[in-house]
Amino acid sequence: MAKVRMWLPVWSVVFGLLLALPSVQTHAQTKPKTAAKLLDLNAASQAEFEALPGVGEATAKKIIAGRPYAGTDVAKALEGAGVSKATVKKIAPLVTIGGAGGGAAATAGGAASSSATGGAPAPKTKTATSSTKLDLNTATQEELEALKGVGPATAKRIVDGRPYTSVQDLKKAGLSDKLIASIGPNVMVGKAAGAAGAAAGAAGTAAGAGAAASGGGGPASTPPPKPTTTAKTTTPSDTVAQTPPQKGMVWVNTDSGVFHKEGSRWYGKTKQGKFMTEADALKQGFQAAKNE
Repeated sequence: MAKVRMWLPVWSVVFGLLLALPSVQTHAQTKPKTAAKLLDLNAASQAEFEALPGVGEATAKKIIAGRPYAGTDVAKALEGAGVSKATVKKIAPLVTIGGAGGGAAATAGGAASSSATGGAPAPKTKTATSSTKLDLNTATQEELEALKGVGPATAKRIVDGRPYTSVQDLKKAGLSDKLIASIGPNVMVGKAAGAAGAAAGAAGTAAGAGAAASGGGGPASTPPPKPTTTAKTTTPSDTVAQTPPQKGMVWVNTDSGVFHKEGSRWYGKTKQGKFMTEADALKQGFQAAKNE
């Protein structure tokens, strides 16, 4: 009877361990799943956005055009970029705001810390660069359609209205002030294009003046926009006169607006000037120097 009492507790302990073993194995096998990596709205590529549920090429371009994003409200940021509420609901749990947004938050935190310690605040850093903006003079119609509030018809009007020298020139394409203000932060006008537009305008003015000067049988043409001044009376420089590329050409002083014929003491010697035919000089509004 004593032996039975001695072995009974040992057997009960072994039986309890056997019962507990499956739960231990189950606990060991159920490792916590790691959270899926969220897409950064400020850094993800168009292809990565298109892999999200409900996001196509146009929506992906809208998200990219809306950069940079700041703050923590993903849904609000996406709606501000023109993404529909239905799509926002699908992708909001799969994206986050980092990159430029995080940098702005860090800068703000650094400035607050510096002010608290009595130091000079850190300089503000720009979060948006021109590389994220569409050039109104070079962007394709498809790229323009990705802008919030811009459809195919409006995008075509923008393309047909080129070239532009400023964003406000969109008015000549028929865009309202409200729409211009809406897309203004996402578009730009390249310097080269602006210069080309100014050059084209200048060329048009010169062509109009030339046409008026060459018209026959009519009243005297109006003087060119550049005011005509008399030739300088200072002594010509001692430099050797430049040789014309063709016999009979006149030397145009582009500074004074007059031209000198061969044999003049100023012929080929003024600081500013060039050779051209007399007909071209008259056509461009230059006048012959007097008393030569």
